[in-house]
Amino acid sequence: MTKATEISKIAEELLKAQKCLVLSHYNPDGDALGSSLAVANALQNLGKEVVSYNESHIPEKYHFLPGSKQIVSTLPEASFDMIVVCDCGDVSRMGDLTSVKLGNHSTILNIDHHISNTNFGTYNLVETERSSTAEIVYNLLSEMKVEITPDIASCLFTGILTDTGSFRYQCTGVETFNIAAELLKFGARAQEVAHEIYERRSRASVLLCSSALANMKFHKDGKVAEVFVSKEMMDSFSATADDTEGLVEEARAVDGVLVSVFIREQDGIWRISLRSSDPDHYDVSQVASSFGGGGHKAAAAFRSKRALEDFRPALIEKLEQLVS
Repeated sequence: MTKATEISKIAEELLKAQKCLVLSHYNPDGDALGSSLAVANALQNLGKEVVSYNESHIPEKYHFLPGSKQIVSTLPEASFDMIVVCDCGDVSRMGDLTSVKLGNHSTILNIDHHISNTNFGTYNLVETERSSTAEIVYNLLSEMKVEITPDIASCLFTGILTDTGSFRYQCTGVETFNIAAELLKFGARAQEVAHEIYERRSRASVLLCSSALANMKFHKDGKVAEVFVSKEMMDSFSATADDTEGLVEEARAVDGVLVSVFIREQDGIWRISLRSSDPDHYDVSQVASSFGGGGHKAAAAFRSKRALEDFRPALIEKLEQLVS
């Protein structure tokens, strides 16, 4: 099928569904939440029964998004006509428990833009050239002839704004700006979105980030930057996972750094984020994939239940080899 035929078929199938579960990846970011909440909001406006779900808690900075307070973290036992999965490269990104429970579900719509996507859905709307999953959702809702309300527009604008780094990243194209402009016409609250995401920080975030950055390590003649946050550091500043956001980008911004890595401990699991300053030459998704994760060339992630000393040396070695 051509893309036009494919999106038309998917729109038709989604319009038929009456009971839908909408979810995004664990530890959700702005695109995961913005795209999934836009879908949930649109389906509810069509009179469908909708459950919004995420295995993780929702970061406080995204509580302003319409529908965020209706997201549940316990997977319902009910059956659904359609499960819509937004911004997940593979089933494991839904979360350990979620992927097990939904693994054999008959009808899954997979909407994503990650190059590492495994096409795990019954229907796969995967467009890797898009800046964000929110871009894809906008086109899908347009195909469905759904009214783009100010709430839906604000959710989609959040997804685009965050996944393009405020329209700074390489993934930002002409179509990205065109869609953003259309969302503003539909009433997207751009100033509110920017304020909530970029102009609010907790005191714990400032103290934790300053400590982590002060102890940043450099490898391979400064080409690799490593930032580390332990549970003890989190506890000492009474910080939450939300307070660590942006650290990996701060490390990437240092002059001479080609790739950055952020290692954080939470609930006995190590969560690792990777960033590249030149994704055409230094593809961090390859490194993440080698540890069971995935993502984009410029931004990828994985998590590990192994002891730090069991995976960190190999991780640093792979990053050094990447920039050699």
